Amino acid sequence: PVLVALLRGIPLVTRTGPTIRNLSIYDKTSNVVFRRVLNVFVSLNYKCSKRLVVVTDTIRNYVLTNYNVAQEKVNIICNGFSTATFHILDELPDDRYETQVFFAGSFHRDTGVDDLVEALLIYAHQNPEPQTHVLAGDGPLRAALMERVAQENLRSKILFPGRIDQKEINCF
Repeated sequence: PVLVALLRGIPLVTRTGPTIRNLSIYDKTSNVVFRRVLNVFVSLNYKCSKRLVVVTDTIRNYVLTNYNVAQEKVNIICNGFSTATFHILDELPDDRYETQVFFAGSFHRDTGVDDLVEALLIYAHQNPEPQTHVLAGDGPLRAALMERVAQENLRSKILFPGRIDQKEINCF
């Protein structure tokens, strides 16, 4: 993208999230040369970008700290959603308030899912009414977060169905 943008005179806007360190190919390789070359390309891409769009404060701070990008170039735009997949039903079912929080994503620190779980634990303890919170996805934090919820005896309120198919998302 950098080369095309430079040759064509097109301003480059780069979106990142999760950060490059969470990509499995980057985490699993022991090839130091590959890691360095990949890091050079990522760094060049970030530096040549007119704007860099990230999805969380954590990723923004990581990029600012590790890639020496100018602070004013980095914008946070939270992930949106596809209206083709997520749509408002014409008639809401009677149990429409049962699922109060739905998260679908990667269980890495960069996504903030660990902070979400802590907030849900506080909310669940302070609000005894029936509630269900669904955290769908997978990643290195999933087991620890499930254990944290179990320690608080809230497994019936905070559910971890694992990775779900895109077609199944509306079922939650």
